[in-house]
Amino acid sequence: MRSTGKSDAWSRSEFYVPENPDYTIFDSARDSVRFALHCLEPCGNHWRAKSSFVDVDGVPQTWHDFGTLEGPGWASNAVGGALELYRFGKFVGDKSLMETALNLLRHVLECGFVREDGFIVPYRETTTSKFVLNFKHNNDWFCPGSIARVGYQMLLFADELTDDVLAKLLTEQAIWCATWLAQHVQRLPNGWFPRRVTPAGEPYPYAAESLSPDPIFDCSGDGIQTLQLWVELALRGSSELTGLLPKSSKLLWKPAVSSAASTTTLTTATKMSLTLWRSELC
Repeated sequence: MRSTGKSDAWSRSEFYVPENPDYTIFDSARDSVRFALHCLEPCGNHWRAKSSFVDVDGVPQTWHDFGTLEGPGWASNAVGGALELYRFGKFVGDKSLMETALNLLRHVLECGFVREDGFIVPYRETTTSKFVLNFKHNNDWFCPGSIARVGYQMLLFADELTDDVLAKLLTEQAIWCATWLAQHVQRLPNGWFPRRVTPAGEPYPYAAESLSPDPIFDCSGDGIQTLQLWVELALRGSSELTGLLPKSSKLLWKPAVSSAASTTTLTTATKMSLTLWRSELC
């Protein structure tokens, strides 16, 4: 891999990492899939992660907050993980792997994480089966951007499927998720999205670990994920949330760029939201 950066720091010299023909990028990806499968366990007719924090042997680290959590939330990422497993299975023609991925997805859809009002509960404790809103194992707050990411992942998964019924269900769930966020998550005075909110959607201005103020509460890059979900739905012809886009996208750059979270790779949807934001300024 050669440097292509144009800044002075990179242009003064090139670096080169030779390919290892004995262990390629594909080999690395395949081993990552194998390890992920090793960290799954049966849950009825489905699969689930046995932990969101394991050691190199895949043993749950129960001393950590993530150690006894599973589900679609940011720390455990069941829908996103299922999507990657499904894509890899499709790439190598492994139908068994694809079915495992679908059963991990169905675990989220059919085992209580998806509420009738469209909200997606992020976590369940592996030790008690109790559903919780955050990695601290309580229901004081949740991160709306992380919930939006699950909806976006559902749309991406729908694109991969040949099962039209399941694809439609995922798309509908993404719409319900986006609608819940639009109806409940209260905007801040600067127009941006709170990093954390209460179960009712009211701003929660504190840190995850304590009641000390969160320094990026009103400027977290996590809000981009809510905007990304809305824009992606608009690109697919959903009209329910389109009216929110110009107002939201106009506010994207100023509050979000200061956060490390805003370094998230720009997808087509996020690039479109930037275009909308710029158009509002012209």
